[in-house]
Amino acid sequence: MSLEEQFPSEIPLPDAIQSPEELLAAWKNVRSTVEQILKSIEDRGFVEASPQGGWNAGQNAEHLYKTQYGYARMIPATLKGRIGMDASELKKLSYKSLFRRASEPGKAKNPESVSPTETWSKERSLEELPKAMQVLEENFRGRTVEELRSRGFPHPLFGPVSLLDWTYILTAHEIAHGRSLARKYGL
Repeated sequence: MSLEEQFPSEIPLPDAIQSPEELLAAWKNVRSTVEQILKSIEDRGFVEASPQGGWNAGQNAEHLYKTQYGYARMIPATLKGRIGMDASELKKLSYKSLFRRASEPGKAKNPESVSPTETWSKERSLEELPKAMQVLEENFRGRTVEELRSRGFPHPLFGPVSLLDWTYILTAHEIAHGRSLARKYGL
């Protein structure tokens, strides 16, 4: 089985879970596969331009770090009401179509805040990604499904969504980047 085929064809649906830990476990599983892919890519794949175009492995890693770390840092402020919106202002998502859209590589325009500005080495990529996951785990600890559904903030493509939905979207988003890396580097 190729590394690309190791990504799940679905992840727990936010409206069917009992605990946020179910989505977090899915994201951690996806991250583990992404890290396997990164470990399999030659060092030059992190610093040289990708022959197929697009971001190289180091730029993908930096983007995944910035996306997860930025989201994780938003959780406490959003739940305290300092930023974001209440549930009444959030969109209800169609998870099945969203997963298909978000988990396949595409050409979405990223906000500058999560676009790569450097080219990370393999070593730095594998060092930094677990740090972002740790911040997410810390900010998820002790949270309930209801809490994470009660508040949210706008997603650049999907509009105002709950924190729980953000977790679902970003897990699918990481699958897309992992699939793209596996295809790009023939893994």
